[in-house]
Amino acid sequence: MALVNLCFMRGTAAGQAIKSPDSAMISFAPTVKEYDEPVNPDLFLIRPAEKLTVTFVGAKFAPLAFTIDPEGRIVDNTMGVVSVAGLTLAEAREKLVPILKKLYNSQSIEISVASPREVAIHIAGAVVRPWLYRAYMSQHVSEIVALAGGVTEEGSRRRIEFRGGAKPLTVDLDRAEYLADGGSNPYIYAGNSIFVPVRSQDVVSVVGEVAKPRSIEFLIGDDLATLILLAGGTTHFGDANKAYILNGDGPLQTGSTVVVPPIADSYLTNGIQVFGAIRNPGKYSLPTPATLGTAISLAKDMSSSANAGRITVFRTLPPDEWGALSAQRYAISTADASGKLDLSVPLQVGDSIFVPARTTVITIEGEVALPGTYLYSEGKNADFYIAMAGGLLPNADQTHVMMYDRITRRTSRQSPGVIVRDGDRIIVAKDEAFR
Repeated sequence: MALVNLCFMRGTAAGQAIKSPDSAMISFAPTVKEYDEPVNPDLFLIRPAEKLTVTFVGAKFAPLAFTIDPEGRIVDNTMGVVSVAGLTLAEAREKLVPILKKLYNSQSIEISVASPREVAIHIAGAVVRPWLYRAYMSQHVSEIVALAGGVTEEGSRRRIEFRGGAKPLTVDLDRAEYLADGGSNPYIYAGNSIFVPVRSQDVVSVVGEVAKPRSIEFLIGDDLATLILLAGGTTHFGDANKAYILNGDGPLQTGSTVVVPPIADSYLTNGIQVFGAIRNPGKYSLPTPATLGTAISLAKDMSSSANAGRITVFRTLPPDEWGALSAQRYAISTADASGKLDLSVPLQVGDSIFVPARTTVITIEGEVALPGTYLYSEGKNADFYIAMAGGLLPNADQTHVMMYDRITRRTSRQSPGVIVRDGDRIIVAKDEAFR
């Protein structure tokens, strides 16, 4: 999924194509995006203009500030000239700390980097606009792919090569999107060039009761559970425990078709169903006490990718006058008065508990300057994302937005102050006067 988290504008801001091959200058607002998790010193590449801070722990020396010159050196009156060109932060620490200990009476010395800054990064291969872009080191590879217009239809989202750092890294945008695997979508501080190869012919199809039936590029290490998650996970009626390979009993291989069958109806009359980002999804007898928390415990608790704040209970409609059960369901609230997950919600026979995985993105579309997919920030309202998307167009409805809930699949009309949740879709309609 292409991730965009800054706003278009003219000028030489971060996120700009230094020169666009189709003369479409692509630029983004110069708002520094801080790191959303600690940097990895073994991958963080020291480059010219990098600023290093030296702190003497337990000593009364004032911190030192070094700026890397264009040749990749630190030039200092006391320390002399030290080259850190091409080193990672960890390697720079290993080189500098012994020198500093000889010059200063301190046995504990820490070296850190300053705030994220702009760098040039080249992207080539199967993207819409391969070229040289400027971006912040705190952005992820996926965001640079988005700047380049995204992966083309023939491109691979799972074997993207990130080069120029301490070691080549493989970027897997499918794992980052569907499994919330941050390591599959590294920061651009770890390299300076991205290559998107053509998609291989090694594919596995996942069909049946999954959210996004599709063909998935098959990589070594992919198992049945991973492929089902990469197809969006099971639907409310899917039984992941009974998934099977259509081409026989052999192992997964190129050309296999994975089928997720519908769940049996028996649990509708004697139990509950728990599925999604849970360690042991399946059908269970109604627990005692019959609460949401007990049901989640039965299923061995949530996986690391679970979005606990979006757990949803789906309930069947009451039997009709003939006693027949309906396949139709409705969502019941699992939030307390403050909007947090309420594990004491009572359950009844036939309930389905869906534990969604984090998506880490929201989508905004309609009458905004830059409709698209943006990184999710917890606790922000629709106005925040409208501003991120460049603001409303002149013909937009200024007073309301339509909110699509990806889990319940319902759309509701809300004020722009409504809090947006992970995975939501914001739709800005035209003002009635312009319709």
